[in-house]
Amino acid sequence: MQAALESVDGVDGVEIDYPAKTATITIEGQVDMDEVMSALDNAGYGASVSEVELDAELSAEQEEALKGLGQVGSGD
Repeated sequence: MQAALESVDGVDGVEIDYPAKTATITIEGQVDMDEVMSALDNAGYGASVSEVELDAELSAEQEEALKGLGQVGSGD
């Protein structure tokens, strides 16, 4: 599983918790999630996205735009 995830362009790191049956990927830039899912499928693993966490430095303008979509709130 680790090799399959690391083979996807943009995947910067992979943490796998086999007992919990979860994997956390860290990305750099953009990642095509269809490629991630395809890589896992080709490696024999079924997968679904259960959670997405954004950890990024946003400009005030970017944060306001995302707030307008109802997707992001500041940590303040």
